[in-house]
Amino acid sequence: MCIIIGKETQCHASCLTCSENSYCGNPYACTNCHPGDYKISPNFSDPNFKCSKECNGDPLQQGEYYYCDEHVEFSVTGIDTDVTTIKPSLLTYIPQIFKKLEMITNVDHFEKGEEIGGGTFSVGNLRGKPVAIKIARDEGRKSIHKELQIYDKVKHSNILPALGVHLGVDNMLFLTLRNFNLKDYFIDYGNKLDFRQLKQYCIQVADAMKYLHHKNILHCDLKIDNILVKDEDGEEIEISDFGCAIDLDLDHCNKFIGTQTHTAYEILKYRQNQSILTAASKASDVWSFAVTAWQILQKSYQLPSDFIKPEDIVRNYEAGKKLPIPATVAEDFWRYIILPCFDLHPKARPTMEDLHKSLIIKAIVAKLRAYFVFKTLSFQLTVNI
Repeated sequence: MCIIIGKETQCHASCLTCSENSYCGNPYACTNCHPGDYKISPNFSDPNFKCSKECNGDPLQQGEYYYCDEHVEFSVTGIDTDVTTIKPSLLTYIPQIFKKLEMITNVDHFEKGEEIGGGTFSVGNLRGKPVAIKIARDEGRKSIHKELQIYDKVKHSNILPALGVHLGVDNMLFLTLRNFNLKDYFIDYGNKLDFRQLKQYCIQVADAMKYLHHKNILHCDLKIDNILVKDEDGEEIEISDFGCAIDLDLDHCNKFIGTQTHTAYEILKYRQNQSILTAASKASDVWSFAVTAWQILQKSYQLPSDFIKPEDIVRNYEAGKKLPIPATVAEDFWRYIILPCFDLHPKARPTMEDLHKSLIIKAIVAKLRAYFVFKTLSFQLTVNI
């Protein structure tokens, strides 16, 4: 962060020292904080960061600095930043001191409501508060153990919070109650959503997936059915359902068991030819993200009919045929950000961190362009008057 005095650029008072290469208006330009202040940055290893005297979350002392468990906003000074607001998790590289997911052993503390979704979900209450309850029986009980393992490691503003787990006659996971997933939200409110908001959804999903990958966690079933609308205004979303997830640090099997329409080419190819050994990977999650981004930008859960069956998907991509560009999307956005995710070679795909940065830069550039067009028109009108 800097200020301009005459023709000289100086550090803002909040920084002890700041980067000479950072432009004015960037709040994350400090290289040292004043003693006792909080260092706020998206990642533990970031050389530049924001300094603040206040912490709205849980402070965590690490070495010479205090880190703050809160979400930060990045904006371009002087510009309406509803599109460029970024809320990364600050816990990505910080040694985690999470409270483990509560084991609920007293059956009087919760109550199940009517079961829906074939008996896999219920809207009930936990200690008098409404919650969503995921119910697992028989072999499906494994999924609750998997979600417990994942939720003990993660905390992010774009990941649905879990409240507790019960392992009994039925295995149950208690989750924060949301009214819509994106599939249903698009049906009811899709006509009110513009490209600005759809792009924000993509940024938020990319942020959560980047966070998971830094944790060495693969989601393995990303799709709009598993993305929930967080608030009544429909401005924030959360990814959910870690029943198919893989913890690369702990799991011994990387078998992908997600939805076939969102499955990466190399895994579908392996299923056709068992001699090609292919496991789930961060790159296969990137492929799933791209299909999900297509659904978001198209505002529909329905994929083209020739992208449903595995053999059709493999044949299309081998022939160079990709999902069509959604009507809401500019060609360069699709060509340079989304299409690389569909490369047939996993190592040629961008990482989730790459995608998150690209989406943010695209949003900032678009906002800056709109801002300067507005200023130019305003100036012209003033001159004409």
